[in-house]
Amino acid sequence: MEIVTTRIISAPAERVFGIVADIPEWPKVVSAVTSASILSGGPVGVSSHVRQTRKMFRRLAINDMYVAALDPPKRMLLTAEGRGIRYLTEYTVEDAGPTSARLTLRFRATPETWFAGLMARVIGLPGPGTKRSLEKDMGDFAAAAEAAGAG
Repeated sequence: MEIVTTRIISAPAERVFGIVADIPEWPKVVSAVTSASILSGGPVGVSSHVRQTRKMFRRLAINDMYVAALDPPKRMLLTAEGRGIRYLTEYTVEDAGPTSARLTLRFRATPETWFAGLMARVIGLPGPGTKRSLEKDMGDFAAAAEAAGAG
């Protein structure tokens, strides 16, 4: 089960990646994120343990994630697990012109137990609400990157 969304942003790829990879700043950038911290200490890097709290479907959800890959300024991969499902969230940034970048978000939810697989099929995970939420995040990242260049 996968959702892929892409957006062209009027900002250089390095700036876009810098905003996406600066997880502790997400509460200032992503409207759904109310808090984000690096529990493992230090700057964001491979194996960093990240905890974010976000508004999802009118509730607050606390998510523990790990940075599985970090290849600045091109790619960041986050992993998480919960209720028998493994989640992968991959951000990739590519040049899309002299002053623009293409940001792609690939979200995968993979059931790891029989019951989780059954429930995912029954409730349609990930659903249209998840896609709308991810697209909103992408819009927030774009707005922040474009505003950073205007100042």
